[in-house]
Amino acid sequence: MSTHTQALPNIALASHALLRIVASYLLLTHASAKLFHVPHIAMFDNLPLFRCSARRASSN
Repeated sequence: MSTHTQALPNIALASHALLRIVASYLLLTHASAKLFHVPHIAMFDNLPLFRCSARRASSN
């Protein structure tokens, strides 16, 4: 077995771990911006915490 085929799983494991770290950081940043306004994003200024935008079907 060559070193090229042995190195590929190590690269795949490391890139998978890095992808999970970056994705969790982005999710945490988005959640903290919505709930705690840190970092401040102007789009979330007047957003209620729980908002239901579903409309009831009209019964005729």
